[in-house]
Amino acid sequence: MARRGATVIAITDLIEVCDEQYARHLGWFELLGQRVRAEPDPKLQRLFATAAQRHAWHAELWASRRPAIPHDTIHTLPPAAAPSISGNLATAYLEHLVDERAELARLRASVDRDLDPATVRVIDLVAADLADLQSQVPPTT
Repeated sequence: MARRGATVIAITDLIEVCDEQYARHLGWFELLGQRVRAEPDPKLQRLFATAAQRHAWHAELWASRRPAIPHDTIHTLPPAAAPSISGNLATAYLEHLVDERAELARLRASVDRDLDPATVRVIDLVAADLADLQSQVPPTT
């Protein structure tokens, strides 16, 4: 039974959330991974390499968390969602991390720990990684 006041996310909504998160993390993996070799700043190069690996793992987490409905025999994951970047990549990435952490907090509030502990665990793991990555973004000059 859901705790009083807890909003339980519907399975169809969870499928959509998992697909969106998968696509978003895959997009950041691709963008940051491509940028690693060309980045002249060693701190940013290291951050982008670390972040790319984590986003790839996050995409895998969300893909494996996606509920499978028995009649859904044609399950295809969405394509990568390429981030929209204008200006400095490090600044845009920092903005993304802040926004994504806020979105995960909202999602976390809509998932009941007792009814869906697996989704809560994925959210908590991803949120912790994003907080760590956010702390590594060097200040802009």
